[in-house]
Amino acid sequence: MVLLAAGLFVCCGAGNAGRAVAGEQAPDTLRTDSPQLAPAVEKLADLFPGYAETRGHSEPFPYLAVHDSSGALLGYQAGSDFCGTTAEGYYGPVPVLVFADPMGVLLDFTVLPCGETPAYLQVVLQSNLPDRLREYRVGQEDSLDVVTMATVSSTALIRGVTGTLDRLVKQIIAAEPR
Repeated sequence: MVLLAAGLFVCCGAGNAGRAVAGEQAPDTLRTDSPQLAPAVEKLADLFPGYAETRGHSEPFPYLAVHDSSGALLGYQAGSDFCGTTAEGYYGPVPVLVFADPMGVLLDFTVLPCGETPAYLQVVLQSNLPDRLREYRVGQEDSLDVVTMATVSSTALIRGVTGTLDRLVKQIIAAEPR
């Protein structure tokens, strides 16, 4: 059972939210105890001026639409685990949340808790890769270079962010009536 409470999905029942990696079936519900939501709630007001509420959607994968107090769409939040686009790092999956405006422009992303070596992930996040990822546009040739000394970690981040944004734009934003 999935409910929308205070702008967050609530999934009733036992078990943990699953994790899907690229090519696997994504979980079909979000949970309030899922790291897919926790970092985003505090970030929404910063990224979306006028943020008042989120509306949860479950098709074709779980995502949040961000709205202002008049109901106008401000943007989207989608997680790689729920899109099935989480990529493998050196020590396992590196899940991300992406935040996009209504046209599909990447505003920001957050790396969720993972087993990746913190030092290598820090090298990636302190490089210019995050800025280059924010410049990525769906349909552009993937010309993002990996970070030296953290090749696997940076590749996972690139694939997770671009894959999630691609899926969000192609399956959600492109399907919205204009």
